[in-house]
Amino acid sequence: MGCVGGCVCKYDVADPDACINAWIGKLWLGRPMSVCTITESSMADVIDTSSAGDQRRPIATPDLDAHIRILVTGSNGLVGMAVREHAAKRLMSDDDDAQAKWFFAGSKDADLRDRDATFALFERVKPTHVLHLAAHVGGLFANMKYQVEFWRDNMAMQDNVFECCKEAGVKRLVSCLSTCIFPDGAPLPMNESIIMHGPPHFTNRGYAYAKRMVLMLGELYNEQYGTNFATVVPCNVFGKHDNFSISNGHVLPGLMHKCYLAKQRNEPFVIWGSGKPLCVFFDICLRFAGSF
Repeated sequence: MGCVGGCVCKYDVADPDACINAWIGKLWLGRPMSVCTITESSMADVIDTSSAGDQRRPIATPDLDAHIRILVTGSNGLVGMAVREHAAKRLMSDDDDAQAKWFFAGSKDADLRDRDATFALFERVKPTHVLHLAAHVGGLFANMKYQVEFWRDNMAMQDNVFECCKEAGVKRLVSCLSTCIFPDGAPLPMNESIIMHGPPHFTNRGYAYAKRMVLMLGELYNEQYGTNFATVVPCNVFGKHDNFSISNGHVLPGLMHKCYLAKQRNEPFVIWGSGKPLCVFFDICLRFAGSF
C-alpha cells in the first residue's frame, strides 16, 4: 500500500499489528491511540437532512476537547464494510480519554453528489476525522460503458466532501484511491511518483482521471487553507463484501462467480485473456482495513 499527501508508509505489512497501530495512531489520528468505541446507532439517528436547503449556514466546528468523531463514507462498500467490522472487533475501550464515536454513512443515508445532502450529513455528525471511501465504482464493462457517469459522480462527491471537511474544520481527511489511476503500462514496481506520468488505461479513463483529481484537490486545499488531507493508494483489494457480478464486478470476485457457475452447470471454466499479465490482490478483511 502506498500513501501520498504528506505521509510516507514505513511499516512492514508483514506485521499487521504494527501497521494498524502506526496508521491509526499517527497517520489517521495524529497521536497515539490504541482503542476506540463504536457507536451502535442507526444512521437514522445520526443523520438529519432537515437542515439542508438553499440557505446554508456555516457548519459548526466541533469542540477540540470533545471525543473524536469519525465519519466513514461509503461504509456499505467493500472497504467500508471491512473497516466497520475491524472497528467493531478491535477498537473497544472503557478509557474515556481514548474513546471515539464512529458514524458509518452509505449511499442511502446521504447522496454525496448533492451538496445540500452532504452539508446536512456533516452538520449533524460534526466529524473531527473523515475516512472518505464513497465512490462510484464498477468493473471493466461498466467502466467502458459509463465513462461520463464515473467521471461526474466521483468528481461531485469529492468536491462536496472536501469542501465540507474544510468548512467543518475536520482535523484529518483520508481518501482512498485505486491502482487504476497509474499510467497504462507503468513500470513495476509502481510508486506514487509516476501517477501523473501518462494516461491511465483507456477502459476506465472516466473513473481514473476523477480519482487522480483527489490528489490535486487535496494538495490545493492543504496549500491554500492549511488543511490536513491525505490519500492512500492500495493495490487491488477483494473480500467477502465485494461485488460478485460477472458483468459489473471486479476481476477476482467476477472470476469466483464464473467458476462457481461453471462448476454448478458442469461446464468449462473459461477465462478471457492470454493469462500472461500479473496482478496483486489483497484480502481487505485480513489487514488493509486496519491500516486506516
